[in-house]
Amino acid sequence: MSCKNASFLTIVIASAVVILLFAQANRKNESQLLTQIARNEVQIRELEKKIKTLDNRLGNVEVGLGEAQSQLEWKVQPLASESK
Repeated sequence: MSCKNASFLTIVIASAVVILLFAQANRKNESQLLTQIARNEVQIRELEKKIKTLDNRLGNVEVGLGEAQSQLEWKVQPLASESK
């Protein structure tokens, strides 16, 4: 084997090793990203449940406020009529 061929072969092997190292690092990064995506999806589902619960509570508060307003109007109307 000539010196040029040996140098070329060394460069090819070194390049292949570098490419394999990058590929392995990317696989680790990809795995970490997939894990993070799965965690994020769980957090999103939990937040959606909390939002739904809060929305239901807000609806109950609105109903309660509507009832309270109706009761106040019912009590205030006779007083307003008497003052006229």
